[in-house]
Amino acid sequence: MVGLDVRQTNFSCLEGESGWLFINDIDDVMEKNAGEVTLSGADLRHWRMTLELREAWVERQGGRYRFLMAPNKISVYGEHLPNVVASSARPWSSLARYMAATSSFEIIDPTYVLKSHKSTRDVYFKTDEHWNDYGAWLAYRQLMQSLPDELCLHLVQENDLKLRYRTFIGGLAAVLPEPPSEDVIRYDVSNPCAGMVFENKAKGRGKVQVFENRRRDLPRAVLFRDSFGSFMLPFLAESFTRLVVVSARGLLFDLVEMEMPDVVITEMVERYLDPAPDDIRWPTFAEACRVPLEVVAEQTACRAVAA
Repeated sequence: MVGLDVRQTNFSCLEGESGWLFINDIDDVMEKNAGEVTLSGADLRHWRMTLELREAWVERQGGRYRFLMAPNKISVYGEHLPNVVASSARPWSSLARYMAATSSFEIIDPTYVLKSHKSTRDVYFKTDEHWNDYGAWLAYRQLMQSLPDELCLHLVQENDLKLRYRTFIGGLAAVLPEPPSEDVIRYDVSNPCAGMVFENKAKGRGKVQVFENRRRDLPRAVLFRDSFGSFMLPFLAESFTRLVVVSARGLLFDLVEMEMPDVVITEMVERYLDPAPDDIRWPTFAEACRVPLEVVAEQTACRAVAA
């Protein structure tokens, strides 16, 4: 294992075995993995109350709430960094134990599913920190299966996907002096029914995307996500009549009140679990996204994908 000194970036990467690269020097990811940065008792209580209050509030609005934790790459492919050992005190391990002991709220953790499939095909990119399309689809499938049958969801099956082969240089490789590439398989939905009808900016926190589906018999959803969630969007858009997506760590209550979705989802990568978000002090939709709610409503009205 070699720690690579990378200039002109806000992170470096660790080079593991067999060409696997891992993010380093950001969000204390390695310190969290080692248990040197963990969650205090107050942090754990904060998380439990946040998740339980979100669930109760969304249910009062007539919806269901789900929280999906996207595992750090090292949590799935840690064997490629043999000198780095995951601690039982790392934030996710501590939170999982605490929630199991004190709460009925279940965080959706696809770690086991991802690990069980990685022997047949990669579920994360070698040269990037994110899960790949297949890993995202596995997490999407577990998320959808957690929702009740009465919602009449459309689940994108593996045989609904078409494969596209390409050469890829991930974000971790791109910061190296001689970036390595990898051959990857991208997964596209065959004959998609959904399309994007609104987007407020290219990337970053506060990005808003709205997807409409030709099928009008499906439920509606709001997704709060980080970059891992972006890989799930082609699949999620097929499962809902309307899907509003915001890059944000907190819950935007005014957006949920306007949309009145059947499902509210938070996706958050493991390394963001510390600190817990403060929903009460979270900004309004307009403050967080730099666009008024009314603009989103007006510009997406009657713009469902044409049949």
